[in-house]
Amino acid sequence: MQSKRDALIGYTGFVGDTINRSDWPFAARFNSANIETMRGERFDTVVCAGVYAEKWKANRAPDADWSSIQRLIDILDTVSANRFVLISTIDVYPTPLNVTEDDLPPRGAGEPYGRHRLELEYWIANKFPRHHILRLPALFGPGLKKNAIFDLLVGNLVDRINPNGVYQWYPVARIAADIRRVIDADVRLINIAVEALRTGDIAEQLFPGVAIGSPDLPVARYDMRTRHAALLGGRGDYHMDASNAFAELSSYVSAVRLNGGKP
Repeated sequence: MQSKRDALIGYTGFVGDTINRSDWPFAARFNSANIETMRGERFDTVVCAGVYAEKWKANRAPDADWSSIQRLIDILDTVSANRFVLISTIDVYPTPLNVTEDDLPPRGAGEPYGRHRLELEYWIANKFPRHHILRLPALFGPGLKKNAIFDLLVGNLVDRINPNGVYQWYPVARIAADIRRVIDADVRLINIAVEALRTGDIAEQLFPGVAIGSPDLPVARYDMRTRHAALLGGRGDYHMDASNAFAELSSYVSAVRLNGGKP
């Protein structure tokens, strides 16, 4: 009997590295340096966390962003897998407010970052009949390299942070276990939905004394919801409510400070 052979794409990125450090025994690991060697391979389960998540860069250089996704598609077109897990993003929704898995994001709408990743979702769903797509919100956890929490931790451009921004914060340490639950339940598409927190409240409670920016700055608001709250231990419209999300975030910030301030 042939042993199970799973693969992880993007194992050196933020999400991929977190999955890689879990107890999931991947037989093969790929990143941009060796992804070409994946051509023609066959796997049981492929977990793809290999689409880079630098939204500002994708929107500034959309042709280069799509080219990188097209390269991945070109390689995956030669790959066989019994099951494919795609880590996607909340930003496939041009307006991510009060939306669930039942709300189809309009193709061709919104910024390039979200448009391109939505097209990848469609391609994956067509290529791999047994697929699971997880749309993630903003993240925090060991290895964090960007976003408002990172900036607050390291004192980077905090004057550009709008206190009225409302984001959903997911502790990335949960990701491997949550993927397994999604697979076990055979859910094909899931919004990883965390009740949102106001940035000003986070700053006031976890970063007292840090002077963040003006409410007049550009502001983002997110409120992605889910039909599968109970699957990942939640209820109502969310997998985590605001109090639990804040508690997880507070624990992470405390751990970073104990670690000498390294996110």
